[in-house]
Amino acid sequence: MPIESVEHAQGEFLRLGADIEVLAPGELRARIGRTVAELAERYGNVAGNGGD
Repeated sequence: MPIESVEHAQGEFLRLGADIEVLAPGELRARIGRTVAELAERYGNVAGNGGD
């Protein structure tokens, strides 16, 4: 999918939640990974145990 910029794509792709995997470019994949790691830390990494 063509992207306007890495910054723009990051916001757009994060809106899709877990329904997307960024494969390339590497910079975008890394940025998404950092954001997801920060969110998991903030919210207690509750995946797999109900999360509510």
